[in-house]
Amino acid sequence: MSGFNTTYTGDTSVTIPFNAYSIEVEIAGAQGGSGGSDANGPGRGGGQGRKCVIFFPDFQARTLTFRIGQQGGNGFGCVRNSGAGAAGPSNVAGGGGGGRSGPRGCSGGGGGGGGASAIFDSVKNGYVC
Repeated sequence: MSGFNTTYTGDTSVTIPFNAYSIEVEIAGAQGGSGGSDANGPGRGGGQGRKCVIFFPDFQARTLTFRIGQQGGNGFGCVRNSGAGAAGPSNVAGGGGGGRSGPRGCSGGGGGGGGASAIFDSVKNGYVC
């Protein structure tokens, strides 16, 4: 397998054969949700997820299991005492829920945090990213 490049949006496993070498893997956490709009304008976009790049230089066979976090929910706009965006789900660690809007006027709730993404390595028997 040479030059293998793909994108996953859900959990999956990939088997790396014994004779493979110079394997580079990249994974990113999910983006946070956008904040809700308020009387002064629209909410801002959520922050980007943290990125991890790992390199396996050896010839050892292994299975890499990718745990892919999902984006946090957007906050709701012009609401009172509610409007929080939902936490982004993940099979590793979910993101945090967004903050509620204020008690008066037209304010927006905070966007939820994105879920964590991770790579489990069968050789290390643990998460490497």
